[in-house]
Parts: sequence; C-alpha cells; structure tokens
Amino acid sequence: MNALYALFSQKNRAELEKLGSSPTHFVELHSRGLAAMLQRRDEGLDCLLEIIGTRSPEDIKDFAHYILELARPEDIAKLLETRKRLKDAMRTDAFFEILRQFLEQRRGPALEKALAALPEVERRALDVLNTGVFGSDGLRPH
Repeated sequence: MNALYALFSQKNRAELEKLGSSPTHFVELHSRGLAAMLQRRDEGLDCLLEIIGTRSPEDIKDFAHYILELARPEDIAKLLETRKRLKDAMRTDAFFEILRQFLEQRRGPALEKALAALPEVERRALDVLNTGVFGSDGLRPH
C-alpha cells in the first residue's frame, strides 16, 4: 500500500492505471481507487461507480472510502442510479452501507437541496435507510 500511496502522492495516474490490471487483487483494487482520485472528481466517481456492478460485495466495501471521498451532495442521484443497476441483494446491501455513510457525512443544506430535487419515492426510500442514523423523522438530524 505504501508503494501505491507513493505513486498517488507523485500524482502518477498512468502508473496506477497500469497497476489497475494487476493479477494481485489488492493491488488492482486500490490502484483503481487511487487512480480515480487523480481524475477530475466527477470522472473519477463515474469510473468507480461504473465498475461497482462487476465487483464482489467485499470489493464494494473496499471502494467505499474512495467513493465517499469523491461524492458530493449533488451526486446523490448518481449514487441512486448505481444502486438500481446492482443485480443482487449482496451487492445492493454493500452499496446501501455506502449510501448510509454518504448521507451521514454530507448532511446539511447542500444535501437537503439535492434531496429536494429527487422524486418523492427516492426521498422516502432514503428516509427509511437513514432512520437509524438521523432518528425517527428520517433525514433531518435531531
């Protein structure tokens, strides 16, 4: 991991992208995450969200901190679209944890504005997801 962080600190995206095809799973996964962090924020996030559907639930959990670092409140619709593309319950559950963390970390006026732009059905679903985080009245903190 130190070598990967060294490449990241050198902003050596090209080398990290090469290592993204490494046969060593750990190197491949974290190289992709760190390479995404060196892209424009929205492009890096799109890159990670695009590959989520092909990854194991454990990999999705390992990508969480990269996604959480890149995602902004205005990306909530993009995150929800990614969740809809997941085909099995285990991947969906792993991604729900990312959504829960995202909503907890990003709460505030910008997130409230982004949530207001969502369809009512999606806002209700997020309220259910976050009842344990924000209390019985959903996304509004106590």
